[in-house]
Order: sequence, then C-alpha cells, then structure tokens
Amino acid sequence: MEIVVLVAMETEHRLFLKLLGENARLGRHHITLKRCGIGKVNAAVMAADVIRDVHPDLVISSGVAGSCSADVHTMDFVIGRETAYHDVWCGKEFAPGQVQGLPERFRAPEEYVKAALDNADSAPGAVIPGLIASGDAFIEYREEVQAILKKHPDALAVDMESAALAQTCYIKGVPFISVRLISDSDNDSRYSSYKDFWKTAGENSFAFIKRFIESL
Repeated sequence: MEIVVLVAMETEHRLFLKLLGENARLGRHHITLKRCGIGKVNAAVMAADVIRDVHPDLVISSGVAGSCSADVHTMDFVIGRETAYHDVWCGKEFAPGQVQGLPERFRAPEEYVKAALDNADSAPGAVIPGLIASGDAFIEYREEVQAILKKHPDALAVDMESAALAQTCYIKGVPFISVRLISDSDNDSRYSSYKDFWKTAGENSFAFIKRFIESL
C-alpha cells in the first residue's frame, strides 16, 4: 500500500524521520513522509500536491493536538474517527463547521480506526477514537476550548490541520485518518504545557504510529 504521512511542524518532522524515514518501506507498505507547515491552507496545498504526485492509497495526519475533554490527557492518542472545523460558519442552514456543499463532518474509514485501536497496547497512553476539531488558531485558554465545545460538544482534540486535510482527501477520493498525540490538556495556559511537552517528548513518543502502519 502507498501511504503518505503528513506532519505540520519541524519538531514533528524530525521525530518522524527517525521513526519512518522520508521515503521508506515498512512491511509491505511504501511510506512518503512530508511536512506541510502549520494551518489549514498549508495542509490543503501539501495534501493536493502529494495526492497528485504519489497517488496514495491512504493519507495519515499525525503530530500533536490539544485536548478538548477532561477524559483525554497528555500522551494519549486521539484517533480522528471524525474531523470538523471549529472556525467555519456558512449560515444557520448549515451545521457548525460545515462548508457549504460538503459533509457536516469528514469520517475516517472504520477499518483504520479499528486497526489503531487494535494496537493500543503500543501507545504511551490511552487510544481514544472520536472527533478532532480544526481551526487556524492555537487554542491556549479554557474559554477557547469551551467555545469549541459549544459548537462541537463531543470534540476530543483540537489541531490546525486535520479537517483541511480530510476535506482535501474527501474531494480527491483518497482515504484519510488523523492520529494525534495530545501535547497539552486543560489548564490556565496550554502554551506552557505545550512547550514543556517538547522538552520531554522522546523519540519513541510516536512509535504507536509505526506499529499502526505495520498492522494495516
């Protein structure tokens, strides 16, 4: 299977290079690793380019995300069974986060969600499937999380790329799943927690991703 793994940041890219390599074989799969940059536009542009150039059978978004739930903690993995925007509003006739003409939420193929859950024993924390909400802002304060939960009460995690990647893959007809490691959870300043996470995150923080891919 031809698999593309997309990450946003240089710190994530360095860890994934050590874990997967940039163009490598992993079992029966060929892996292409790309860094898209932070935010929805960067994510969508890279996804469109790599789908055109590589013709993948699956696109995986990984890297870190913030928790939106008291039940989701730092070093847990959230599996994006669904992704949606928290900063899109097209009018009251559409659901919060829905782009006109597109689904309310983008769903990952259930077979890949199940494969992730089947390998939960290799993760550093819990592996939890659910909704990842995306938007063009780093979510730092509790009130910002509460604003997201007003739109998406079942959101488990928040990031800046997954929904844009999911939308691009939906348009292009390519299966997509987001698998995100939680770097910060509920406190007065998530940014300090996020910075502390990168001081302690080891090379094995994302080893669960490798095990997940090998199992496909």
